[in-house]
Amino acid sequence: IWQRERLMPTSYTWPVTGASPTVANVRSVDLTTIDVTFSEDMVLAEALDMANYAFSGGLTALSIVNVIGSSRAYRVTTSAQTPAASYTVTVSNVHSLAGQAI
Repeated sequence: IWQRERLMPTSYTWPVTGASPTVANVRSVDLTTIDVTFSEDMVLAEALDMANYAFSGGLTALSIVNVIGSSRAYRVTTSAQTPAASYTVTVSNVHSLAGQAI
């Protein structure tokens, strides 16, 4: 968790809590796309690695792209999702820029 306190127009200070990053939000875009948002900025290469995402219901990741301007948000294209079904995504082997594993 980051907390910013404005000191000067270009300086910020924040306490680091030591908490591990989490998946903050998963949003369905359509029947083959989800947006995954992490609680912290993540290591790009790890967050883009499809092997680090496991899905329930037989879904697989087909591609992952970084949402421009954020190292917290990623768009994942999946195999076809069933309308009205619920799915779970498990993310592993991904670290925050501070080096903490999810």
